[in-house]
Amino acid sequence: MAVLTAVAFASLFSNSDKPYSNVIVKIDKATAPNLINENRVRKIIDGQGVQQTAEGKLLNADLAEIEKKIEEEAGFVSDCQVSRDLKGNLVVNIIPSQPIARMVKNDGKGNYMGKEGEFLPLSPDYTPRVILLTGKGMEHIYDKESKLTKNLGKSLFQFLKYIENEPFWKAQITEIDIDEYDNLTIYPQVGNHAIEFGLVDDYPAKLEKLRLFYDQIVPAKGWNKYKKVKLGFDNQIVCE
Repeated sequence: MAVLTAVAFASLFSNSDKPYSNVIVKIDKATAPNLINENRVRKIIDGQGVQQTAEGKLLNADLAEIEKKIEEEAGFVSDCQVSRDLKGNLVVNIIPSQPIARMVKNDGKGNYMGKEGEFLPLSPDYTPRVILLTGKGMEHIYDKESKLTKNLGKSLFQFLKYIENEPFWKAQITEIDIDEYDNLTIYPQVGNHAIEFGLVDDYPAKLEKLRLFYDQIVPAKGWNKYKKVKLGFDNQIVCE
């Protein structure tokens, strides 16, 4: 009997035909809080049609529809849960998507790549500091359905996740240019050299060679000695 009572009680506060007094938006600050604008979430809810009654406000859509609309229209939403609390408030819990790279096209437009490999829109509210992806090869990252391609997209995504989890490389690598043959050129935060990385393969070994360059060659020769660092050769670093 207690279980049935609890279920019925929970159902009472989950039905969309019950009035609510206030909207409480909770955004998970452990990920990327600035990518979601609370005002936009509120406007999306109002846009579904809200009736003012004597008891409070009444939605013209159920909670599942509100969740779907927020995920589709707010941008940068990995997950959205809409419920009611015991005070009659409409509570919106949002986990933001987290971008790991920004794709910049020749016309200046572009999108983000999320940490799950998803295709994300640009945010009008905030520009996160992430790796820039440029060059003709960007056309090879996603297919027409905004899914990662097998040849370049998936391997590049794994490479970017690797960088994301390595504090040194995350701070040092600022831009990756991809040519029409899918070869990568990396531009660092510190130093005036370009790093000719080659294809996205064997990247842990290539980054180890690059670390040797920073640990051994730069202290001996200085930051301005070389303009190019080539990592595409087996067991060697070529500096020019």
